[in-house]
Amino acid sequence: SQGEPLVGDATQSSIQTAFKVATKIAKDLGSADADNVDAFYTFETDSDAVSGKSAGAAMTLATIALLTGREENNGVLVTGTIEEDESIGIVSGVLEKAKAARQYNYTTILVPAGTSQAVKQEQVCERQQQEFTTITRCQTKSVPVDIASEVGITVIEISNIKQAVEYALK
Repeated sequence: SQGEPLVGDATQSSIQTAFKVATKIAKDLGSADADNVDAFYTFETDSDAVSGKSAGAAMTLATIALLTGREENNGVLVTGTIEEDESIGIVSGVLEKAKAARQYNYTTILVPAGTSQAVKQEQVCERQQQEFTTITRCQTKSVPVDIASEVGITVIEISNIKQAVEYALK
């Protein structure tokens, strides 16, 4: 359903952290008015609910851009949680998020440090011919995948929001 979705507790907590970190970074970047701002975050989605923390880094960047007047670098997307110490936390589904980013014509995705590789499950089968029958044995193997090569998108690992600002904002 279109409209305002239910926002889960984890997302609400992430919004609070994003705003707190963004105002600190904005002040560090010279925005004197960062303390005198209230913010309202809205989500447009086809889903009935928004839950989780994986948009924390994105919300932080958007808030920094707003507070400092800096523009976003088109084609750059970010995923990751935001922590109060300004670090970017690990999220799941980075391969799927990179595929979605590429589908929407993004050229670069910023991901939490250590997540530029993914693991895909592949089924490997072995056939054994016997006198009157063929026996096929299959097993699922975990195969490491380089997300950049798999998706055709530039993947940059970041560990903190200041690194994200360098890549994502002009």
